[in-house]
Amino acid sequence: MTIPTIQERLQTLVHDRSRRVLSCLDRAAHKPDEPAVHDLRVACRRVDATFEMLASLGGRVAAPRRRVRRLRKLAGPLRDLHVLEAWLADQRGDWPALDVILVRLPRQIRRATRRLVKDLKQYPRKKLKRALARVVVPEEADEPAILESLERVESDWHERVRRKAPWHEVRIALKRYRYQAELVAALGLGQPDLDQLRHGQELLGQVQDLEVQSEKLEEYWRKSVLERMGIHAFVTHCRAQRDRLVQECARTFSSV
Repeated sequence: MTIPTIQERLQTLVHDRSRRVLSCLDRAAHKPDEPAVHDLRVACRRVDATFEMLASLGGRVAAPRRRVRRLRKLAGPLRDLHVLEAWLADQRGDWPALDVILVRLPRQIRRATRRLVKDLKQYPRKKLKRALARVVVPEEADEPAILESLERVESDWHERVRRKAPWHEVRIALKRYRYQAELVAALGLGQPDLDQLRHGQELLGQVQDLEVQSEKLEEYWRKSVLERMGIHAFVTHCRAQRDRLVQECARTFSSV
């Protein structure tokens, strides 16, 4: 039995992840509920991380990367509303004032859903499919080159932690590293500590949610004096939670 080469294994992963993007696109266009929109964005991120590695190895992936990134951005506004709704629903038991926002969100979600369905149906799927099908793994994609590419992404993340870059920037760098580490693990070239990476990404995601969602909430409580008292207290609570999580992140990444 012939053992596939690293190039062949990587090409198979490119095809699998490309097919996943197309499948998630069709699903989200048909029924853009929370799981479908989330899966579409994750599929886009995974294939983009794969293309990023191929680009570092000399692969020609600029065109498919642009198309995939555009697709991911189309799903962003609806995904943000889904996250906000789920986050507020988890908090509403202790903060009844949030109900005034939760009753408004379904209408916004319906509008964003209609926009996304329209955008996805108009999206040039055939051009995306052709661009993805043309991606070829370069001959330079051997084990040393792939591991070196992963090391560069890891070093970029470490450097951002050491120079105390904004946490959002650190989170993006960690996400890039995690997706490429998953790719290396799928190729059988090592077993990075993916659980630790997911934990760090989860912490940074909570910091990001508390920051971004509290800013969105302020847009609501500025509109009404009656709403402001309850919601402003919740925003203050969120900022305090964020500060505690930032300290936890600093401790978690202190060894980086």
